[in-house]
Amino acid sequence: MSDYHISGAVPNGNVIRLGYVGCGFMAQHVHLPNFSSLSDCQLVALAENRVELGQQVAKRFGIPNVYREHRHLLDQSDIDAVAVSADYAQQGEIAADLLRAGKHVFMEKPMAVSVDQAARILQAEREYCRRNEKEKRALWWAI
Repeated sequence: MSDYHISGAVPNGNVIRLGYVGCGFMAQHVHLPNFSSLSDCQLVALAENRVELGQQVAKRFGIPNVYREHRHLLDQSDIDAVAVSADYAQQGEIAADLLRAGKHVFMEKPMAVSVDQAARILQAEREYCRRNEKEKRALWWAI
């Protein structure tokens, strides 16, 4: 196991309080198990439009807050970052909303379904940084 740290990723060595959008196969079988196994990551909120599924997955992973849509995560100060694995057509717009709110965003490929949508994601991050000059930081990661 490699031991590396990205400078500034965990402020002052604190735990990252993570929100998550989506409860599909990759979320349930890959991302949520991995995030929940990290000692410096705490899953604090889940957004899923399939209410029953969202409640089941939240219970399984011990996530205390469940919402029907990602917009409920935008203004919550107890969420540092949000991972998104929603429907491909929607996840680009979800990421842009989160970036405008100043949330760090982790998302799976593809980050967008078009060049225009990708441009909107990048523009959302730039808009946030312009409004918050002291917060010049990378807010998104796509893998």
